[in-house]
Amino acid sequence: MGKAMAAKKIRHDPVFRAEVARRIRAKVRELRRQGISEAGAARQLGVSPQAFNQYMKGLATPKSHVLARACTLWGLKFSYKTTDFGAEAFTAPEAARDERKSAQLSLFDDPQELNNQNLKLKVQAGKSTTLNVSLEIRFAS
Repeated sequence: MGKAMAAKKIRHDPVFRAEVARRIRAKVRELRRQGISEAGAARQLGVSPQAFNQYMKGLATPKSHVLARACTLWGLKFSYKTTDFGAEAFTAPEAARDERKSAQLSLFDDPQELNNQNLKLKVQAGKSTTLNVSLEIRFAS
């Protein structure tokens, strides 16, 4: 079984989900003492406050890239069937990012498209700090 498949199987295990919830709740208590709210913790992980709340309650398990980020940012380790592991178990190391590229532009690394009968809009990150936008308009004949 490949690493990605194994990580996915682990993520859906209710025992592992409970472990993740317990570790995240403990980290949130620690962050609160530092003046960081649950919403702030969610921002650090790059998830919505609603998703973060689901993780804390054990109703959902974060995807592998979120678990890797939690391990990296917060120094968390998780246990599964007597094995401890950290960020390396969930995902390959992230590629080095261009520090000049804003976080908002990274949202468009994958092209975003809007299509209807008369309009096609495509938005994609360009080089460094640019955003490429193309618009096609079909006029009625």
